[in-house]
Amino acid sequence: MTRADLARATKRTGAAVTQWLDGDVKSLKAETAALMERATGYSSTWLVTGKGSKLASEVSASPAGLSDWAMDLAVQLDALTTPEFKRRGYMECTRMLEQLKETDQKATASKQTSQKSA
Repeated sequence: MTRADLARATKRTGAAVTQWLDGDVKSLKAETAALMERATGYSSTWLVTGKGSKLASEVSASPAGLSDWAMDLAVQLDALTTPEFKRRGYMECTRMLEQLKETDQKATASKQTSQKSA
């Protein structure tokens, strides 16, 4: 994968990709890390923290224990930069993600029950 390919896959500029690869950037937004994971196969958690499994294929579930669609929604929430969202702060976001996780788990359990009944 070229730098230009990575820039297109992450919807970022070539200059941003160069900064990442040169180590000039000390942190990544969750949205960027998720797009990088999809493009490269490297775990978004490993890309952001340097900890855990290097490859996404070695990770059994998302870091928050969410399904793919729920993790995508969490990434989209993380990408919001509106003043209202910022005012809500970390605790509110955490509460929202926990509710999302619970809803996702209920939906998964319901789907499994439906499949067993069929």
